[in-house]
Amino acid sequence: MADVYRVAAPFESRSHLVIFLTATFAILMLPFLNAWLLRASAADVFRSVPPRYENYRFMGNATARGGEVDVLIIGGSDAWTSFDTNVLIEELSLALGRPAKVLNFGANWYGAEAYSARVQDALTNIKAKVVVVTDTFGEMTYPHQLAKYWWLYPDNIAPASLTLPEKATLYASSLLGAPRRLWAGLHGVGSLKVAPQFQYGAEEMDRTLGFNGVRLGWLYKSTDESRRAKYIEQARPRAELPLDKFFYRNAEDDAFTYYFDDYTAYQTAFLKQTDRIVRERGGIFAMISVPKLVEGKLGEKALIRRLWNGEKRSWPEFGVPTAALFAGLSDEEAHAFYYNEDHLNMSGAKLYSRTIVPALAKLVTDAEKR
Repeated sequence: MADVYRVAAPFESRSHLVIFLTATFAILMLPFLNAWLLRASAADVFRSVPPRYENYRFMGNATARGGEVDVLIIGGSDAWTSFDTNVLIEELSLALGRPAKVLNFGANWYGAEAYSARVQDALTNIKAKVVVVTDTFGEMTYPHQLAKYWWLYPDNIAPASLTLPEKATLYASSLLGAPRRLWAGLHGVGSLKVAPQFQYGAEEMDRTLGFNGVRLGWLYKSTDESRRAKYIEQARPRAELPLDKFFYRNAEDDAFTYYFDDYTAYQTAFLKQTDRIVRERGGIFAMISVPKLVEGKLGEKALIRRLWNGEKRSWPEFGVPTAALFAGLSDEEAHAFYYNEDHLNMSGAKLYSRTIVPALAKLVTDAEKR
């Protein structure tokens, strides 16, 4: 008679089964246990992100300081490298006739839920008159690559319109980050020192108020750094545009055109939620079209990414066509202000920041009238 292959019972006793199920339930509930037991501040949520991601510690410190801010900028690397915070402060102070305050909460990679969570957390202790989020034209996946560090159930609430798989994915991100969140809470992450190899970057973010000025020359569609142009500082007066030309009016016109790819339902839901969060806290939510080059060429119109299903924006959006920003320059001459077609370098950021100040000043003034 052939030997009978027998599989051992998974549990030797009912008590072992109970222990296993209890432990599994506790693990699945860890995000809620963290929320109930550790009540982490938004500032510490930012500061718990590994320091190699640089700007998050600055976000945490700025959130901990709190106070009133004229403009809070949120976005991916396009925001981080395009908005020279100190230039904006200098120019906006002149435009408003008083000292202005601007913070740049840009950090690598796009994420609709990332921007929404960043706004929600920042506004727990910062009163922002205007919150500007970049209209992004790159690859869009979900969730954000670092979601496990800052998407916290039940504090971060997903829009009701999200599908069950989308909500489950976000919860899974929170679950993956729960052990680190527990560690950060128990160790008092706000008081931990930055490791020496990350100290310079942290100090630089504090000095620039979150702006990452990149001193690199133009490199187009290549990873071969030996082909990158040498960075040479460029000085150029800002582009002067009539104020009404800065603002998009929910339709294509002589200043704005549509990007080929629309926001998904998921991304649109988070943009609408972000608008609601800002308005509930008394501020104005706005989006800005970043000055992207297309195939390395200047454009006569600024790009706008349409919302899902053709929905109209209920918030202002503004931008500057690259052809206007670099008026009088050829495509090749404009490359001196970029380090790739999606990102301005230090010279480009200074020029762009000076140019958009009239639009920012209008938004701040409108917010102050509320």
